[in-house]
Order: sequence, then C-alpha cells, then structure tokens
Amino acid sequence: MILGVVNHEYAPTNYTIRVMWADELIGEIPIRLSHNETFERKFVFSARGNGTQKLRFLLYKEDLEEPYRTLHIIIDVSG
Repeated sequence: MILGVVNHEYAPTNYTIRVMWADELIGEIPIRLSHNETFERKFVFSARGNGTQKLRFLLYKEDLEEPYRTLHIIIDVSG
C-alpha cells in the first residue's frame, strides 16, 4: 500500500507515522514537510495470525503525545 501525508499547516512541520498491527508497532517513519509538500512511500507488510485484525496508521505531529490523525483498515486473515 502507499502511505501519504500532505502538510496544510502553513509552516514546515515534523510528523511521525506509526503503523500498528493489533497492538504491535510494525513501522515508524519520521518525516518533515514544508507547507503543501506531499510525502508518499510504499509500505509493505505481512499479516500475522488468523481472524479479523486491525491495521492502524497513527500520525503524530511535532511534540504532541496523542495521535494528530488516525486511520485503520480491518483485514480478515486466513491461513
């Protein structure tokens, strides 16, 4: 899949993308974007376990401790 972030903050901003599979951190990507700059990167992962699982993308902004934005995808894994 392709991860994408666009900065509409009107200032250069540091972000961190954290990718969670269930409750496990499987990826962390720090990025710095200027105003209106776009970040896109391919993210490859392998599903683990069986059953319905949640893949979560958490976007953190600069010094915030809580996620600035979140997105999740529900995946049915059968093996």
